[in-house]
Amino acid sequence: MIRTPLSPRYGHLYLAWNEPAVEPPGECLPTTETFRRLARAMGLAEPALYEPDERLAEQALASGHPFLEGITLERLKKEGFARLSVPDPFLPYADGFPTLSGRLEFVSRWAADAGLDPLAGYTPPAEVADPERAKRYPLALVSAASHHFLNTVFGSNEELRRRSGGGPALRMHPEDARERGLESGGRVRVGNDRGAFEAVLEVTPQVRPGVVATTKGHWAKFSGGANANAVVDERDTDMGGGPVFHDTRVEVEPAG
Repeated sequence: MIRTPLSPRYGHLYLAWNEPAVEPPGECLPTTETFRRLARAMGLAEPALYEPDERLAEQALASGHPFLEGITLERLKKEGFARLSVPDPFLPYADGFPTLSGRLEFVSRWAADAGLDPLAGYTPPAEVADPERAKRYPLALVSAASHHFLNTVFGSNEELRRRSGGGPALRMHPEDARERGLESGGRVRVGNDRGAFEAVLEVTPQVRPGVVATTKGHWAKFSGGANANAVVDERDTDMGGGPVFHDTRVEVEPAG
């Protein structure tokens, strides 16, 4: 994937500008150009959908956010990177928190205004905590990020697929494996009433009893036609509207 030139970073306070070293080979496209072509193919008329990359970067830098003060596209092109406009050292909460009270709030008015419990607490996962479902599917599935892919990006790269083991793996505690007569290296079927996918089993005490773990990002067409998405419920999380990858119950058996 070719990213747009304006690149934020995780874990530090710099903004970078990346000029392409070569022309995109073959049919490679920046993500933004892919979106523009999709919009054109769908007949969408919103002008903002067709803005060129440099214009998008200019709009982001001109957003008025105080961290971007003094950072222009011309400066980034000239210098290559720029430190965000924050003090050095950066102590973001030295003068308070970005809350209505300016304090760390154990009871949040923002949460109450959003229709949520204003007092932080623990909400059990809906499916994992369901006793009836637990009888049918006794194992809680966690689908974590892969070390080799970025979600599904790079999932088609042959070398990265080789490094990842060639397909999904499933980690299971020795007690759970022993109960099911399963051994490391064997192919297993991970399923529930929504669907199933196959994986290579790794028996390890690094996951606790009652939990099995796999990784997301594997393309279905390289994984026997299905991946972890086949067993995850199509509903949103209660906060943020994200997927419920970590609230899924399954059973595991030898792949037949």
